[in-house]
Amino acid sequence: MHILIIIPTLSVAGAEKFIIDLSNNLSKNCRVTIINLFSSENDFLSQKILPNVTHIDLSNSSNNRFIKPLILLEAVKRINPDVVHTHLSALIYLTPYLFLSNKKVFHTIHNLAKSEAPKLNRFINKCLIRLFSVKLISISEEVNNSVLDEYNCTPIKIENGATKIEKTNEYDGTVTHINKLKSELEFKTGRKCQKVLVSIARIDPQKNHELLIKSMPTDGSVLVLLFGHCSKKENEYTKKVFSLVHDNEHVNYLGVKNNISDYIIASDAIVFSSNYEGLPISLLESMSAGKPCISTPAGGIPDVVIDTITGFISSDFTPSQLSAAVKKYLLLTDEENAIMSHNASIEFEKNYSMDICANKHLQTYQSL
Repeated sequence: MHILIIIPTLSVAGAEKFIIDLSNNLSKNCRVTIINLFSSENDFLSQKILPNVTHIDLSNSSNNRFIKPLILLEAVKRINPDVVHTHLSALIYLTPYLFLSNKKVFHTIHNLAKSEAPKLNRFINKCLIRLFSVKLISISEEVNNSVLDEYNCTPIKIENGATKIEKTNEYDGTVTHINKLKSELEFKTGRKCQKVLVSIARIDPQKNHELLIKSMPTDGSVLVLLFGHCSKKENEYTKKVFSLVHDNEHVNYLGVKNNISDYIIASDAIVFSSNYEGLPISLLESMSAGKPCISTPAGGIPDVVIDTITGFISSDFTPSQLSAAVKKYLLLTDEENAIMSHNASIEFEKNYSMDICANKHLQTYQSL
């Protein structure tokens, strides 16, 4: 079976990383080709594509939104895949091909349906889905329900999977960096830093960094490290986030790191403050490293994180409740923390490894 996966860009984000991990895993048993339509600021993820996965970069062709579908049409015709699988906003660009082919086409919704695409794009998607029987895939129960509401069809639910993260050759330097930040915080506050929490999310209102920062202890007991791409440095939300980072000495924004796995492994837990979510890859990767999760009840996160067993879920989206969840984590004994860490690892291996996820995708491709 030849599987063609089409994605808008290979920017450093969760959906894009998931797609590359999925492609790499599927290539164990199938021929796999990835097409990206547009360029991104960082080509780090493209370096993660395995040699046995064919990568076609169409970003050097015309970026005209009306010409790009015709360029894609010619590329897909040359490839002649058995299955085409689009992600994010890529389905629209497949329109000419859909009119000319009867091949199996799947499209994955990675976020709440109304939030993932503008209104016009959703209308076009709806027409394409109905006209050409495009099969939709959702990544969590909440996304599943949002697709049913928006597109009036029942998608195939395949929860995200992830590849178990490992230390890179930069791990020792990462530990040194974190220890330096802890020492600086301890010098400023005069108090021992007990825990290091990481947040991996682009600087965007969806991720609600303001809530995260306002929910953290300010006494120096916790060091918070923020990671994520910032594409709109001058908008009001970004200015507010960086102002809060500047005013809170226990919070550090470290941007995009190619060795983010080292920071996850060297930390104590991961925290999410999102208003809405699909199913974050960084959550699954953290679980693979045995890291508990502290989060708002956003999207697919409560479906994955078992409250008090593999982490803590706040009862709502207020600073007081997320702060309460953080405090519950900080009150764990070393033994309780070790048990929660073990539980997270076991839950990942049982339900969220990329082997499991890729096998479900392959079964879906073959069954329809």
